[in-house]
Amino acid sequence: MKGLSLRRATLEMFVIVGSILLAFGLDAGWDAHQRQADAEDLLTDLLAEFEETATELERAVVRNQEVITAATEILAQLTRSPGNPEVAASTLAKLILVPTTDPRRGNLDALVASGDFGLVSPRHLRGSLADWPAALRDLQEEELDARVFVQTTLIPFLANAVELQPIFAWRLAATPSNRGVTDIDGTELSDDPMIRLPSDGQFSNLVATRRYLSQFTVSNAGTVQEELEAIVRALREAVTN
Repeated sequence: MKGLSLRRATLEMFVIVGSILLAFGLDAGWDAHQRQADAEDLLTDLLAEFEETATELERAVVRNQEVITAATEILAQLTRSPGNPEVAASTLAKLILVPTTDPRRGNLDALVASGDFGLVSPRHLRGSLADWPAALRDLQEEELDARVFVQTTLIPFLANAVELQPIFAWRLAATPSNRGVTDIDGTELSDDPMIRLPSDGQFSNLVATRRYLSQFTVSNAGTVQEELEAIVRALREAVTN
């Protein structure tokens, strides 16, 4: 009788232990499945985020190139007609244009804050994602330098030398949300008056500095774009695999 009770107790013990181990195994399996699902969702969201960033960065590069073209045209006009240099208001408006790169980074910022880079595979992609904020920050600091120069030096100089209203009208028209309109009333631009330029050397130096700032940004943006393209390729491979 005692032997039967002992066997029954032993059997019950194994059943209980087995049930506990099974429960732990199911929980572990579910946790692993959930983590894999979280990783897939994160990679998909990061890919969308970085593709948007690539588009925004390309747009900023194109607009900086517009600044370079405008500055080059102004400098050429100052050389060709030193006694009566003139350019269209739309050209001067591009000179005070300051493109900015401010992409959406919610998913990446959340990943960096959590420190859970184990969700990201392959391994080399983890390092690229961790380094990306610093690369983008360098570019944004260059854009900030250009903005400060335009707002604190170039525009005040122009305010004392030319009529700003038509320039600002075309500057507003150049913003992405107002392409082809003027001022706040939203009417279409039709007049692009010629603006008499200051012919002194100080203005030439300011224009040359403005061109250099955009050239510097475009040059460094090329390196940033290469890093960004590598990240996008790795994310696409991770999402499809």
